[in-house]
Amino acid sequence: MLVKLALTTKGRIPRFVPVEFLSKPSINDHAPEVVQPMQTIPSWMDPIFEFLRNGKVSEDRLEAQRLRIRSARYVIIGDILYKKGFSQPYLRCLRLDEAKYVIKEIHERICGNHSVGRALAQKIICQGYFWPTIQVDSRDFTRKCDKCQRFTTVPRQLVEELTPMSGP
Repeated sequence: MLVKLALTTKGRIPRFVPVEFLSKPSINDHAPEVVQPMQTIPSWMDPIFEFLRNGKVSEDRLEAQRLRIRSARYVIIGDILYKKGFSQPYLRCLRLDEAKYVIKEIHERICGNHSVGRALAQKIICQGYFWPTIQVDSRDFTRKCDKCQRFTTVPRQLVEELTPMSGP
């Protein structure tokens, strides 16, 4: 407040600063709060997250057993799910919308060398991200990339036309 006063006045600054006291708040305390519910899309992480956080499992005995086995490879750190790796650091688990952004960012922008399929998936893992369909999503994304389709080498392309040969 004093800085604003010093910047707005030209010349000498007065020795006193006016102080104003408000008898009531300037906002209405009884205004109804309008809360918009957030729509969450079910994710592959939700059952694992619920099991690790609350110990909540499915009613189906076989499904509950599968969930217990799968969730042994995951850990929650600060409300974020990470996948444990044998010889690599923890990988941050991503939802599908986050995964699409990461694929696009690594393929085109930050590391943008337009690597294909498995190489792109490996690069994403090296950056510290994970989701179960990373290989398939990477392959599909590179197949739909316009620049990759235009400038790729065409495998099995003939160097010259075939010459017909007749047999005896």
